[in-house]
Amino acid sequence: NPNSITTVKNEPTTQAYNISLTSVLANSFTASWTRGNGDGVIVLARASGAVNDFPADGTTYTADNDWVTGGNTASQLGTGNYVVYIGTGTSVHLSGLTDGTNYEIRAFEYNNSGSNINYLTNTATNNPNNTTTPGIFTWQGDDATSPNYWSVAANWDKNTVPTSSCDVIIPTNAPEMPVISLANYACNDLTIGPDAILTINNGRSLTVSSTLLLETPENSGAAGQIIIPGTGELTV
Repeated sequence: NPNSITTVKNEPTTQAYNISLTSVLANSFTASWTRGNGDGVIVLARASGAVNDFPADGTTYTADNDWVTGGNTASQLGTGNYVVYIGTGTSVHLSGLTDGTNYEIRAFEYNNSGSNINYLTNTATNNPNNTTTPGIFTWQGDDATSPNYWSVAANWDKNTVPTSSCDVIIPTNAPEMPVISLANYACNDLTIGPDAILTINNGRSLTVSSTLLLETPENSGAAGQIIIPGTGELTV
């Protein structure tokens, strides 16, 4: 009778490299990489720390690139190291992330499949790599002495003034509305709720690098507004 022989490869010799993290938003980003010489690649992600556990030879895993559902469906290696991609491609889009959080991405080339799978676990150029999602800052306008000042950290929910990479929300129900008067500022996205108002005073500016949204009410009332007296400036 004829015999069958299964040929098993050793682990790859060239690791995936040059992980690039782009289109970084508050709740998502895209990771891409250059492939090594394995049959495929498995990609791990970890929040608020370095990837500190590795795939084990002879073990297969399940991937999920949505951080919300992935906690239930993706394989977790050790503590917090989630499998976000398995395949032969060169990119994955991660969603459901937490704003203002650092994420590390690390890719591992592998050969074979099933019980014969063999992973290469060394690092390579820009593998691992990490990025921090922009924070979402909500205006509160409740500082005891300067409740209108954009520049006062206590007027923001994170108790710090947003920077150019942050998304900003000015809600309808804030007790006082923000005024930019002491310096120039920038943000990523800016959302102004119905009946909410942002004022940019004379000689000051706000740069919105991504999206400006002036929300309208479901029923009656005014849409979100921006008031720019004199030489104030808004750049979108």
